Amino acid sequence: MSDVECQTLLMRARVGRLACTRARQPYIVPVNLAYANGYLYGFSAPGLKIDWLRANPKVCVQIDEVAGPSEWSSVVLLGRYRELPDRPKWKSERLLAWTLAQRIPNWWQPASMRQRRDNTVEVAKEVWFRIEPQQVTGRQASEPARAVKSPRSV
Repeated sequence: MSDVECQTLLMRARVGRLACTRARQPYIVPVNLAYANGYLYGFSAPGLKIDWLRANPKVCVQIDEVAGPSEWSSVVLLGRYRELPDRPKWKSERLLAWTLAQRIPNWWQPASMRQRRDNTVEVAKEVWFRIEPQQVTGRQASEPARAVKSPRSV
């Protein structure tokens, strides 16, 4: 896929898979994301993912659109996690991230609520972040599926 096609898919995406590592252990989770101004923006509650991202900001994000077995597009983005702290310097970035999140239905769930062991729910303090791309690649298939003949038994 061309750079423009990759960016177009990123602009349409609402959910991606975010991969990170810590102590040579990979971890991957689905996250709500929005693309603008060359960055992916996201939101999370504190937890394992945020702990790992703070320890090692190198990430990989995969975003797919699948219309069928032979009709799909996939973008893989290698980049760096950057937290957007609640400080004046980051106010406009946090506002942009929040504005972009509003376009995603139920964007705050499940990241903003945690179920405790006693089955009560607490609202977690949010963590806003952006992914700064370092490399973006994409692949797609758009050919109609062809019948594959299976080998005959002998």
